[in-house]
Amino acid sequence: MRSKDIRSCITKRLSPEAQEIIIDLSSPSEAVRNNAFKKAKEINPTDASAILDELIEKARNLEDYSKEDSPLDLAVKWIKVRQELSAELMSFINTLPDSELPVWIVTKLESALKNTAQHSTLVQFLKRISNSKTATKTLIKAAQNRLAKIMKGGN
Repeated sequence: MRSKDIRSCITKRLSPEAQEIIIDLSSPSEAVRNNAFKKAKEINPTDASAILDELIEKARNLEDYSKEDSPLDLAVKWIKVRQELSAELMSFINTLPDSELPVWIVTKLESALKNTAQHSTLVQFLKRISNSKTATKTLIKAAQNRLAKIMKGGN
């Protein structure tokens, strides 16, 4: 029933092209997902934003964010292509408990946000995680390492 609810929500809000991209992003095939990301550059801003909203909504319902190609991972990859939506994703990520964030979030966010208007938001996020009392030690260390490299001006 839940997937029907999501599909009907998609149907109401998204154009047919955007619906197809959402379906492709949910595919188990990496090639199909990669093609969906290629299409992301060509769709209008309204559809691009609605797709990110759908990914965030799916991520909000997750209990485990660690899996690659989860809705959270797909949302990060989406903003790498549609960087104008990065503030919206960062707002969502900042609502998630530090203890639930996957370690890959550090490098994938950095890859998606470097050289963008959201770079300062990335730095703030890394500082927060570096000083977190609830994040995993691995995540804290990853954030500290990336933050030190960014502050030195390195990659």
